[in-house]
Amino acid sequence: MVNYILGNASVTVFLRGKIYTINKQAHSYNLVIEALKTKDEDKVFAAVNIRQGIANALTAKNKDVTIEDNKIFYRGREVTGLISTRIFEVIRLGLDVQPMVNFLENLMNNHSKRAVDEAFGFSESNSLPITPDGYLLAYKRVREDYYDVHSGTVLNKPYKLFTEDDIKAIDKAQGKRNEVSVTIENGFTTVSMPRNMVNEDKDQTCSEGLHFCSYEYLEHFSGERIVVLKINPADIVSIPTDYNNAKGRCSKYQIVDEIEVEGKVPKTPLQDGYINDYVPEVVEEAVPAEYTTKSKLSDYQIAKIRADIDLGASLSFLAQEYNTSRRTIARIRDRVSPYN
Repeated sequence: MVNYILGNASVTVFLRGKIYTINKQAHSYNLVIEALKTKDEDKVFAAVNIRQGIANALTAKNKDVTIEDNKIFYRGREVTGLISTRIFEVIRLGLDVQPMVNFLENLMNNHSKRAVDEAFGFSESNSLPITPDGYLLAYKRVREDYYDVHSGTVLNKPYKLFTEDDIKAIDKAQGKRNEVSVTIENGFTTVSMPRNMVNEDKDQTCSEGLHFCSYEYLEHFSGERIVVLKINPADIVSIPTDYNNAKGRCSKYQIVDEIEVEGKVPKTPLQDGYINDYVPEVVEEAVPAEYTTKSKLSDYQIAKIRADIDLGASLSFLAQEYNTSRRTIARIRDRVSPYN
């Protein structure tokens, strides 16, 4: 028997000699309510103590991350908005919180306090995927020939689509003032420019810098193609104030893919299930020998994995669920031998 009092703004639980009061604003409130409905004492105890569980999980990943009074802090600074919500959610679901911790760490390496504050706002306004190494995935419109819409001088083409002419083109200085460099790093096209040449004034909405945007902003910009950018939060310089923090300027990004366009927007918007698709193979973990052949996964499991992917499950989650690697899950998704 679990005794509790449900108030207008909180629920108070009397359990195992202790009193727990959980406010409606707390991330664990709904979890506690659902646990109380089961009348299962163990489930209720786990729900009311989830704050400590989250705290333990976070500090195990990074000592700079702490939790106090249902708030997350990084080196004493409160983590707000969507970032905080997503950290609580991934831990509640039993998923890996490390990508979000890596994102925080990368963001806090940004030497501009103003840029960090604005990046928090951008992350809160736009639910964009975070990669396992803590980078942000965003969008960019480009011309039919993959050059930037504004100047037509910077090639923004995924390296996997490069021709011999493209390779020759990136050897030349880029940008209106030769301020932009295009190189190939870890198999990805990388575009960069000196940070001190990127306009950090958020009130100057159209200005110097390498531009990226959210899904919502794509309708407000021209360009026949849409490419996917992988951005280190440390390289974000400013988030202009127009269009509700839906676009930004940075000093460096990688072009990791192109998305099929349907009308003016992507046919398939970026989802959390995409986060592992853009990690270079050089940083993939080694695949255990026992998981490199089809025989170790049944036909039923393979079919179930593909169904879960269609429902939006991430590669990391499925790899953990089936005790295999992300690469194996990706091969099953793509029907690459021996999973064809």
